Amino acid sequence: MEKAVEQLQVANDRKLTKIIMVHTDLTEIGVLRSMFPDSRLLLCQFHVLKWLRGAVRDDKTYETYPSEKLNHMDYCLSNMVYSKYEDEFAQHTVEFKHLACRGNRDTRWTYFDKNWIVCKEMWATRHRMNHPHFRK
Repeated sequence: MEKAVEQLQVANDRKLTKIIMVHTDLTEIGVLRSMFPDSRLLLCQFHVLKWLRGAVRDDKTYETYPSEKLNHMDYCLSNMVYSKYEDEFAQHTVEFKHLACRGNRDTRWTYFDKNWIVCKEMWATRHRMNHPHFRK
């Protein structure tokens, strides 16, 4: 990945690169951040929802929930991703946490809080409305 980015930098002034859209390979975010320190990294919302819905439904890693509750969690995730206001995002986050932590089960919430809430600026509509994102 570094070699590819170096070639990109040779052909383009990296100071002019303001937005980088990451679609599927989250492992390279560190490389992109180090090589484009002044650029804003955004995650493709389609792929974010795909990853989050997959994690929510992963019964091998997380506890089993009834299908109805999983569908409700999916709904909350979509609402979080597409929230335009911070209070709206917070409301859907609280709702997701309430659903994910039922019956003293919290592994889904812990995963989400540790891995996704901390980088919400990269995927939540609220934090990217004023940046070009190609509706991704």
